Amino acid sequence: MYERSFGTDWSTLDRESAIERAFALGVAKACGESHPDEYARVRQALPGSYDQSIVELAYEEGRTKALTLEQQGEEDVWEALVDEETKTAADSPLPEAMPGALDSREFLSRSTGPPESLDRPEFLRK
Repeated sequence: MYERSFGTDWSTLDRESAIERAFALGVAKACGESHPDEYARVRQALPGSYDQSIVELAYEEGRTKALTLEQQGEEDVWEALVDEETKTAADSPLPEAMPGALDSREFLSRSTGPPESLDRPEFLRK
């Protein structure tokens, strides 16, 4: 799916293209199609650690969203998350799925446990 939609014959990527490809690679991974070499190339296409972190977030966001749609067929997940995102990419510098991943308030609301889980373990309390 990934190679058919994006191809792997590229030499440089701008930030937006790297984010779009990372998101698609995350979706592909969740659908059982792994491209570790391509993911490493996409990450390394951007020089700074900040941009590489954004690429990692895009990858995880794509993988997470695909896993939530897992009950549908792989082609349906790909179409819903990547093909639709690709169509709107020209209008937006980031895929629509990414701003939520970059919003710290939304990230904090996704925490897996209650705030008490940040307290000291029982054996360290007096």
